[in-house]
Amino acid sequence: MTTNTWQPQLRDLMAGNGVLMIFASLVGGLGLWMYVLGGFELLPGVFIEFQLPGSERGWTAADIFSFLALFPAYVFGVLNMIALVAIGRQAILEAKARRAGQASAAEMQAA
Repeated sequence: MTTNTWQPQLRDLMAGNGVLMIFASLVGGLGLWMYVLGGFELLPGVFIEFQLPGSERGWTAADIFSFLALFPAYVFGVLNMIALVAIGRQAILEAKARRAGQASAAEMQAA
């Protein structure tokens, strides 16, 4: 297999895995939320009451597990954002310095 054929497949597999992990986290959090409240409110004043099976401790563990599974994605996402901001800032500073250098060189040639 060449590099060109397996990279798109691996990218799609990783993206699908990330979507499933986020969905599992949402389901765990929604389950905990509904268990603690005993239902949910559809519209203001329209509350549907029900009791989910399990315990609050179990739903909390499910939600914490899904958060821990996604924790590296959160951390690397934040680090990626910080790196992009730093790179962008440096590029802007270099462009301003280059523009200032060209302006001063043009002024020297004109004089």
